Amino acid sequence: MRYSYLTRTVLVVALTVTAGLAVSACASPRDEAPLAGAILWQQTCQQCHEFRSPADYDDQQWETLVEHMRTRANLPAEDAEAILAFLQSGN
Repeated sequence: MRYSYLTRTVLVVALTVTAGLAVSACASPRDEAPLAGAILWQQTCQQCHEFRSPADYDDQQWETLVEHMRTRANLPAEDAEAILAFLQSGN
């Protein structure tokens, strides 16, 4: 059966969304903060900064960096806390 480009695109998007929902449904509440932080980190921090591994700095260094950037980037406290949880989860 041949599918048009649009049909294939819709199928790929639908499967991706379904897989993402399945993975997030399997995450424990403890995993939710780093997951949300990872998304926020990508959407906010990586707009200006190059990719950094969360293991590049220790927990205290990340806390200092995130607090500094929270002020400079005008991030809401809850977003900064989620980003910090993600970055510290790599240590």
